[in-house]
Amino acid sequence: MRGTGLSDRDVDAYSLDTMVSDLEAVADAVPLDHFTLIGSINSAPPVITYAARHPERVSKLILWCAYSRGADFFDDPGTKALRDMVDRDWHMLSETASRSRFSWSADAHAREYAMLWRAAVTPRVQAMLMDGLQTVDVTPLRGRVRAPTLVLQRETRGADVARRISAGIAGSRLRLFPGGSAAPYLDDADDVWSVIAAFLGDESVTTTEQGDSLRTILYSDMESNTQLLQQLGDEAWRRLLREHERITREALARHGGEEIKAMGDGFMVSFPSATRALECAVAMQQTFARRNASAAHPIRVRIGVNAGEPIAEEGDLFGTAVTMAARIMGQARGGEILVSDVVRQLVGGKGTASTIAGSLSCAASTIRCGSMSCASRSRRVPNECSQLIGGPCPRSQCIPKPLSFMVARARNHLQANRPLGFCFEIPI
Repeated sequence: MRGTGLSDRDVDAYSLDTMVSDLEAVADAVPLDHFTLIGSINSAPPVITYAARHPERVSKLILWCAYSRGADFFDDPGTKALRDMVDRDWHMLSETASRSRFSWSADAHAREYAMLWRAAVTPRVQAMLMDGLQTVDVTPLRGRVRAPTLVLQRETRGADVARRISAGIAGSRLRLFPGGSAAPYLDDADDVWSVIAAFLGDESVTTTEQGDSLRTILYSDMESNTQLLQQLGDEAWRRLLREHERITREALARHGGEEIKAMGDGFMVSFPSATRALECAVAMQQTFARRNASAAHPIRVRIGVNAGEPIAEEGDLFGTAVTMAARIMGQARGGEILVSDVVRQLVGGKGTASTIAGSLSCAASTIRCGSMSCASRSRRVPNECSQLIGGPCPRSQCIPKPLSFMVARARNHLQANRPLGFCFEIPI
C-alpha cells in the first residue's frame, strides 16, 4: 500500500477510495480471474468495499479482527491515546501499540513487531492513516458482499463488532477464539488455521482433523416462513428474517458453534460437543420466546440435534450424522428442540440435566429426545425434562428411521490450478 513498506512514501492523504484503489491495482496485477481475499483489522473496510464492488473477482472472503466502522475502533479511549502518542513519541507508540495488539505476555514478539513497524511506516504516514480510517463506514456495503465469508474474532477484542459484521453479510460464518491477541499465528495458530482450512476446503486439514472427529450437528428452521412472506410482503418479511439471523448467530458465537451454511430460513451448525449444542439450542429458544412475548409477528423456530462423524468437504459437512439431524429437525414443531438418543447419551452424567431443565423454566419450549417425547407447554419445568438427560421418558413418539442414506464421498479438490489468495494489510 502507498506510503508503507517499499512503496513510495510521498503521500498527501489517505481515504477509503485511495485504499481501495491500491487494492484494485494489486488485484489487477495478479494473473487470476478470482481469488480468496483476507482483510485484517484496519484493512477490513477497503477489503469489504472491494468484495462488494468486484463480486466476480472474490471467490472467498476472510475477515480477521475486523471492523466496518472506523468509530468502532478509533473512538476507543486506548486507541485515542495511541493517536496522540504518534505525534509525541513515535518509539513509545510502536512499542505500546504492539503490546496492545498482541497482549503484554507476548513481549518478545511485540518488540520485533515494533521494530518492523518503525521501519515500514513514518509517523506522518501513520497519523494520516489513523485519521483517514477514523470516519470510514462500510456498514451499508455488507449486504452487497456475495462471496462466502468467514468472520474471525477474539472474544475480548470486539466480539459484538464481529457479530454485526457477520449478521450483515448473507451466509457468513462467525467464529470467536479465546483471548484478545490480534495475532492468528501465535499460541493457538493450529486452531485458527484448522477453521480457515475447513472454510477454504483444504482437504489435508479438514479430512484428517475435522472429518473423522465426532461433531454435534444442529439444524434449525423458521416455521411458517412461506406464509409469513405472503402475509408481510418482501420488505417486512426480510426484516423479520434478518432478526432471526441475528438472534441465531449471536447464540452460535456465544456457544462456540460453527455456522456451516445458512439456508434462507434455517441454519446448519457444527459444535465440538453435544453439551454446547444443547445449551445453544436452549439459549436460542429462550431469546425467541422473550422476543415473541411482545412482537406483532412471532418467530417460531424448530431445532434438531444429532451427533456423529460427518465427512468434511469444501467447507460443508455430509453423511449420516448430517442427514439424521435434518430429519430429526423435520419432526420438531416451532419452539421445540428435538435431539437424538445419541446426543442424550453423550451429555448424560455431565451435570447437564439440571442446567438445561433450569434454563427451560423461563422458555415456553418443548424438548424431545430420540424416539421418545418430553413435552411441556407450561412455564413450570416437569420432571420429564431431567429425564431427557438421565433416562427414558415416560411418553413415546416414534421418529421414522430411514432405511438408507446417500453419503457424499470426499473428493480431492487440491488441484494444481487452485486459485490463490492474498492478504491486504494496513499498519496499526
